[in-house]
Amino acid sequence: MRAPVEIEAVGPTPVPFSFRYKLHSDRVDATFIVDIALPPPYLSASEPLPILFVTDGNMAFPTAATTAAILPIEPGGPRPICVVGIGYELAGQGEHGEHLVLRNRDLTPLRDEGWEMRMRAAPAPFRFGNELQTGGGDRFLDFILEELAPWLVATFPVDADDCTLAGSSFGATLTLHAMFTRPGAFARHLAISPSIWWADGHLSKLEASHARAHDDLPTELYLCVGEAEERQAPEARMVSAFSAFVERLEGRAYPSLALSHEILPGETHVSVFNAAISNGIRHLFGAAPPGGSR
Repeated sequence: MRAPVEIEAVGPTPVPFSFRYKLHSDRVDATFIVDIALPPPYLSASEPLPILFVTDGNMAFPTAATTAAILPIEPGGPRPICVVGIGYELAGQGEHGEHLVLRNRDLTPLRDEGWEMRMRAAPAPFRFGNELQTGGGDRFLDFILEELAPWLVATFPVDADDCTLAGSSFGATLTLHAMFTRPGAFARHLAISPSIWWADGHLSKLEASHARAHDDLPTELYLCVGEAEERQAPEARMVSAFSAFVERLEGRAYPSLALSHEILPGETHVSVFNAAISNGIRHLFGAAPPGGSR
């Protein structure tokens, strides 16, 4: 087989229409990599744009950004949005997986010392150092709302009053924590495979506490889990705890809660993100796919 006549390395594969920044947060006392994707110029986008904040940016931003860019092309597709991925500065191309540890600090709403002990004995790249603590979720939310969002509004044609928080696993746990504890901070919430088990059922306790104190939950919420997750880790009860959580939310009959939820057949804790981010964007920004529950 003949080789091409000429080969030239031209750099890493980019995410189209995106920009990368390094921001230091005083709230967290840490530096983050912030990736921002604007809609392609050939789309008819109304400004200012809604913002979709995506945690676990190192892993999730490329998929979320390219999905949000292509879906508005289809008939009846969702409206164009600005996707903002929040991740971490990595050595090299990320071969040491630092983000797989740091996310535990920022995406968990309460400290869980049992989890820390377990992860200090875990294999690389998941092993914690002695200095890392969980439970920094509220500081991370402060960073998004008080430091990152104002800078975005001053720099890009985006709407600070039209923000959505999205996350998977611990990121979904933080998304639901924010929904209950910071009413009105985000117009929508997109939670994929939330760790309802975290910190002895923190989310279930928070849901019950909210119900005792409030008769409404004004937000749009897309919830999803992979059907195969419970077979992967039965002790986490990812599907059964998810179903019970959804049942409780629906039973509250909150008049201003627009809830969409689904269990995606065959998807695992890792594989579910790609399908769920597509469905979540369509549910929350204009065009719901067939088959999801309302």
